[in-house]
Amino acid sequence: MIKRDFILLNIGHAIHHADWNWKNIYSPFARIHFVESGSAEIVRENDRYVLKEGHLYLTPPYTKHGYSCTGDLSLYYIHIYEALEKQLSIFDILDFPVELEADEMTVGLVRRLIAVNPKLELKAYDPKDYDNSPTLMKNISQHTHALPALEMETEGILKQIISRFLAGASEKNWSCYL
Repeated sequence: MIKRDFILLNIGHAIHHADWNWKNIYSPFARIHFVESGSAEIVRENDRYVLKEGHLYLTPPYTKHGYSCTGDLSLYYIHIYEALEKQLSIFDILDFPVELEADEMTVGLVRRLIAVNPKLELKAYDPKDYDNSPTLMKNISQHTHALPALEMETEGILKQIISRFLAGASEKNWSCYL
């Protein structure tokens, strides 16, 4: 049985005009993006993924990546921290797909998640402004002060969204590391 504690750090809707261009991002939290319209690229390690309208994209924690956007882009972003207690991260155990086509239910879940967490929108989109220890600790602390009903709904929605990626995940091949 998979018991995980996921904490929502940030969620929001962003509209970019060729200004979503960041390099060398390396975060202790996972990111999920839902592309509403437009196009861009995620560069993960040595691979490029062209972002497509109506698709979800997952970047696990501690994955070096960047973004490249040369036109208009409308997307929802979700930043998720996995609280660990003497266990490996699910992202260390499994290889998750990078991209999934979003169904109507999943799009509804993303929109509900932002509706119940309106104060978790980023103030600035440059990762240097929010991807640092003080901001991470502040966001985790805010989670501990959430109303129980909001905390449960938020975690339930997060798990449903992550489950879409989990359905296509496979065990990591550790033999290449031995």
